[in-house]
Amino acid sequence: MNKNLYAHTPGNSGSWHDLEQHCRAVSEMAAEFAAKFDASEVGRLLGLAHDLGKADQRFQNYLKAASENRQAERCPHAIGGSCVMAKELGPLALAVIGHHTGLIAIDEFSVRAASADSQTVKAAQDFAAAIGIHPKRPTLPTSANNPLDAEMLIRMSFSALVDADYLDTEHHMRGNVTRGKYPPVKDYAGQLREYVDQKTESAKLSTVNEVRRGVLEACRGAAGKPQGAFRLTVPTGGGKTLSGLTFALEHAQVHNLDRVIVAIPFTSIIEQTADQYTTVFGSENILEHHSALDFEEDDDCTRQLSAENWDCPLIVTTTVQLFESLLSKRPSHCRKLHNIARSVLVLDEVQMLPPHLLETTLDVLRQLIECYGVTVLFSTATQPDWSDVGAPLISEAVEIIAEPKKLFDQLRRVQYSFDGTLTPEQVATALLEHTQALAVFNTKKDAALVYDALEDSDALYLSTSLCGAHRRKVLEAVKARMSEGKPCRLVSTQVVEAGVDLDFPVVFRAMGPLSSIVQVAGRCNREGNQSEPGICHIFELTGGGSPKGAYRTAIDLTRSRIDRDIKRLDMPDVQSAYFHDLYRSTATDAKNIQQSRERLNYPKTAELYRLIDKNTTAAIVLSYAPKKIEQVLAAVHHGNISPRYAARKLSPYQVNLFEHQLRKAVQSGDARLDEPTGFYLWIGLYDKNLGISGSQIADPSDLII
Repeated sequence: MNKNLYAHTPGNSGSWHDLEQHCRAVSEMAAEFAAKFDASEVGRLLGLAHDLGKADQRFQNYLKAASENRQAERCPHAIGGSCVMAKELGPLALAVIGHHTGLIAIDEFSVRAASADSQTVKAAQDFAAAIGIHPKRPTLPTSANNPLDAEMLIRMSFSALVDADYLDTEHHMRGNVTRGKYPPVKDYAGQLREYVDQKTESAKLSTVNEVRRGVLEACRGAAGKPQGAFRLTVPTGGGKTLSGLTFALEHAQVHNLDRVIVAIPFTSIIEQTADQYTTVFGSENILEHHSALDFEEDDDCTRQLSAENWDCPLIVTTTVQLFESLLSKRPSHCRKLHNIARSVLVLDEVQMLPPHLLETTLDVLRQLIECYGVTVLFSTATQPDWSDVGAPLISEAVEIIAEPKKLFDQLRRVQYSFDGTLTPEQVATALLEHTQALAVFNTKKDAALVYDALEDSDALYLSTSLCGAHRRKVLEAVKARMSEGKPCRLVSTQVVEAGVDLDFPVVFRAMGPLSSIVQVAGRCNREGNQSEPGICHIFELTGGGSPKGAYRTAIDLTRSRIDRDIKRLDMPDVQSAYFHDLYRSTATDAKNIQQSRERLNYPKTAELYRLIDKNTTAAIVLSYAPKKIEQVLAAVHHGNISPRYAARKLSPYQVNLFEHQLRKAVQSGDARLDEPTGFYLWIGLYDKNLGISGSQIADPSDLII
């Protein structure tokens, strides 16, 4: 054997990366990561196996050529280690063969192994023997005794291997990199307690603030309970955000957990929530991770690095980022998964989890709780009933608020009224009777019709036809007008329904899912400052549309609930019964994802599990901020920044279009492809009020970003 075998070309130090040292370093690190879920032996063996194929002299020749900037034929190496240790690893060999390119199906592995390059496999065998690697079958956690749990163990072990490999390679290439230098969880818990206590003491006496104090104390009292599944059922405006975080941090402190991960379906709530957390902890101590965020390139890129593997103790992310990573096949997405183990996971607005994916979603949560030391908190004002879908440990989650009904009685600030069928003109007339009012619709088309019918120059419009920066500007204008007592009539799609701190005296909602109606009602008399209850007007819109599938089923179920429970639509028992009926009327594993998981078909699972349909493409609205956008594009054209970094910087200016819409826009000249970057640019009409007009993208899907 050639003793001078290397894993990587020289890094910043000028030294080559010794192959044996790399395999052993990755092995120890992966074992440490996997120890959190009782799989340290698995992690150790994966680390030893992952780069054995690099002992092939052809790969060594490739490295030498690369170091001299010469072209050389690539030599796939992952097959070597996966074949050499296939007997000991079994299906876990998928983690080795996929550590660069991604997890593959077990059937595909069998085919690849049967046709593996014999020279690479022989070199891997000889190298393993030369450095004294004598593998034995690792002891697996008892939790991996059924196909679904075995599938998740492979994912988590894959994550431990990938992160260890990336970190050791990074250390070789770049030297010491600032990572993970955050305060311990107990410091976060202490800071939050001090902040919340000061805020509570200074708050004026009111029914709303009294309820918030009670919610906070209940969360503190529950923090010491054993790990598992919890529910926080609190009316809108009841202080869920900071009280839920209080539970999470203090629970993590009690049980010596590593981090708190807050997952939210709406970017509007994420930005708002992250702002609150920043006030308490400072921006340097939280990781806000979602597609609309532009990481600033500071000296050590700490937040950007933390986004790669979630090593920060407090993370705010999207529901999409969380669950699609948990069901992904890609190394870059799966890298963070092992850091979800031994954490508290706060799921905000859980009623937004798509019904057709619910069986897989809840099963993954069950696995995190049972096998990976995770506590899950389901937080919302409209708590779903999962008794027919989820495992008992989820459907019977511990309710932090002993009697939620009392809170809803105490915070009753809104009355519901059903106004029958109204035309767009009649809705506009009703809005004009109020100085400040909010109207919410199921589709952009319906919202635009009512906005036009208003003929009010001061009216505002909000939907995903507006780019993100434009939507934020509209919300800022709404809040300013509301606080100054100026006229403010806002016509919106569902983007305003949850998490946005607005407080209108009256709201209007086109017939929609019951949980959506209640969320809109939460934007009415939010602080309880009116002498009389606010009014939530529910109506059928003449010619009104709605998305198909579960959304339309939900509307039909809502109609029957309104007939029976118009005076108490927001009560927990009514919400629970509604969701129970919805899930019984919906195929909760409509794509047979669980079957793909059982068969260890990782590519198929990743393809099927999509919280948002992937048939949309982002188009950057050039006219919204032309100077800034053109500067970013020019920087990519000249090679000064990467397209990936540019995409983050330009995400506030994008609107998503269906693929057929984009094709039509390109044909008509309204959009064009910027070849050097690969970005589509919207160069057609962009209305200062309505954004991209005529676009028929279904807003319920766009809400989850």
